[in-house]
Amino acid sequence: MEEATLSDLEGVWVHSFGYHIKVVQGKAEFANGLTFDLKPVGKTIEMDGWRISLTKSTSEEIIWQKKGENDLKWTFEEDLHANLEAAGIDQSNIISGKRRRGSVDYIADNAAIEKEERQHRKELEAKRAEEQALAMIARKRQKLQKKEKEKERERERSKARSSGVPASVSVNMSEMKELKVLLDTKDLEPEKIKDVLKKLESVKMTVQVLAKTLIGKALNPYRKHKDSEISRRAKKLFDIWRNVFKATRK
Repeated sequence: MEEATLSDLEGVWVHSFGYHIKVVQGKAEFANGLTFDLKPVGKTIEMDGWRISLTKSTSEEIIWQKKGENDLKWTFEEDLHANLEAAGIDQSNIISGKRRRGSVDYIADNAAIEKEERQHRKELEAKRAEEQALAMIARKRQKLQKKEKEKERERERSKARSSGVPASVSVNMSEMKELKVLLDTKDLEPEKIKDVLKKLESVKMTVQVLAKTLIGKALNPYRKHKDSEISRRAKKLFDIWRNVFKATRK
């Protein structure tokens, strides 16, 4: 196709999606009610960002292209049913001559397409409702799981309180080593010592951590610290760790 003109597009076409399109006086009217202006651009035609590919198009098939989109095809239809005028299609606007097609009942086709569109919308609505219901169920399940986890943590805290073991958090080996380095520091300020003790009291100690970090050895001298609070807390913590060690020996 060397050149595309507005007159070349006059008539009725079938979109690759199944829609019928009426082209009259530079406007493309789709069966679903949408209307677009056709504008000559050089030797081709543009419509809503789409352009006719002169290399791929013929007098019977128009190929529309747009960057980032798949090609769309219009197929020409000529021989209209006698009652097209009642449907609002002016047969005088249809190109006659070299492009010929068999008789087509466009009104029936359009009605079928509209029926399919309604059915498709219903299916989409039903699918959307199902997705919303599933999302709601998922949210409820997550809330229940969160509550169960919180209950489990509360049971662990309650058990720890009743056994004299502080509520615990997971052990971070790197942090344990850093805390040991602080405890090994000479003349560490009392407030800093208390901060270290607070962190250690919140940890559920294991034999593996005690063995790898030797933090119990670093804590031991603080049981005799001149600050009564520090010595009391250090003794209690040391006893808890010793019980942990003993428990693995049973």
